[in-house]
Amino acid sequence: MSRDGQRSWMSGTGSAWWVERLRNAERIRQILLEAHMTAWGSTRDGFMVLGGHRGVFFVTCNAGRHTAQSFIEREVVLYTEVLRAAGYQTLPSPEDPGHTIEAWRRESGTA
Repeated sequence: MSRDGQRSWMSGTGSAWWVERLRNAERIRQILLEAHMTAWGSTRDGFMVLGGHRGVFFVTCNAGRHTAQSFIEREVVLYTEVLRAAGYQTLPSPEDPGHTIEAWRRESGTA
């Protein structure tokens, strides 16, 4: 995400692709929230949705350094199950397989 892209979107002059990317990230976020997953915040562990380049989003479990790895692994499995049930394809992220999955809509053909 570029700072320029964020400023452009916030000022209402962002391009259509940027607005679509934000809308799609929010759709994933809402699916996870409706499944009672916890979004990451300053006082709690939880998920974040990032990216969107070529339709692929990164869903990562952000946890404090004292959080057990087993919690993180369970969360990532739950994210995978919920998103697949909602029509997304998922794979472990090769860059962070224990904490992050890549997710994209099945009909997009993007992998």
